[in-house]
Amino acid sequence: MCSSDLAIGEAALLLDNMALAHAAYRAARQSPDAGFGSLATTRRNAALILGMRADGAATLEPLFPKPHIAIFSGHMVDASRRAKPRFPRQAVPRAAAAITQWVGANAIAIGYASAASGGDLLFLDALKTHRAERHVILPNDHDTFTQYSVRPAGKAWVARYQKHIATATSVIVAGDEITDGEAYRFSNRMTIGLARARARRVDGEVRGLALWDGTSGKAGGTGSAIANWRAAGVPVTVIDPLTGTARPLKGARTNFDDAPTPKYGQRETVALLFADVTGFSKLTETQLPLFIRHFLGPVGRLAASGTGRPLTSNTWGDGIYMTFKSASDAGCFALKLCEVGSRSDWAALGLPDNMNIRIGLQIGRAHV
Repeated sequence: MCSSDLAIGEAALLLDNMALAHAAYRAARQSPDAGFGSLATTRRNAALILGMRADGAATLEPLFPKPHIAIFSGHMVDASRRAKPRFPRQAVPRAAAAITQWVGANAIAIGYASAASGGDLLFLDALKTHRAERHVILPNDHDTFTQYSVRPAGKAWVARYQKHIATATSVIVAGDEITDGEAYRFSNRMTIGLARARARRVDGEVRGLALWDGTSGKAGGTGSAIANWRAAGVPVTVIDPLTGTARPLKGARTNFDDAPTPKYGQRETVALLFADVTGFSKLTETQLPLFIRHFLGPVGRLAASGTGRPLTSNTWGDGIYMTFKSASDAGCFALKLCEVGSRSDWAALGLPDNMNIRIGLQIGRAHV
């Protein structure tokens, strides 16, 4: 963006010359290099200046409208005759028109979705029409996804899928070849997580759009995606796949569509914690029992107490591996583990005084 326009805009705000501020900031927004990040920084600076005014919040929005970020979930087109049609081929034009109209009416600048035949690809088409960013999140690798989620609808949908994959702003493959419900639940969670993280970076607002028949459906399907959106406070618009009618989804916020507590041997989405101790390899034979007593002992007691305990845990020497039901449980445990590992009296206990702990956290699907 042109720095002179920004300087003029900020000076105009300080002088309460709103006409000049609007003109300068409009020129800055229309600059070819006006990216979402730079606009967000400028918007925050303007908010600081306008914070001194009683009508600051109302004044800021016309100057710098928040970028709108859309997340989408929807049914695949019926690939064969169904006893009760859900999204038949003859309904595709109506749904496409409704999705495109919604994207335009909501000034969507950034979109996140999968790329299955039907609703997903119609949404990506609409984003492309309105020149919005297109971010694709696939629950499986390309070959598996194409086989199960695109090819059954026909070659035309495969061609459309391949074009979007080749031209999208980004493509993230969230999983492997497995097509269980957990793969789709994890992909749904990643979609809303990426959108909300982007919204925080660019001072944006997340909105949800679903092509949905109103049924709860299978694990990881559109119904469960919507439940997660509403639990996060995301406003949701639903398009009926048969009629193309759009309506805002009303009602109280719901709970997250959590999977049941993972069971041993099952493949679930879990939070993973890895930790090891610096300097462990240099411990002497006489120090090893002290290490077990003063370090592994407190860690074991920590793992056995309180809420948010690990689902599974294992150790190899100084290495600690644990799984948790949620990222918050893992994060809270990691903070407590830091307190154990960063104590300053190691030397008094007969251990190296520079001993400390390194911790890594991840979330993903695993056999626990």
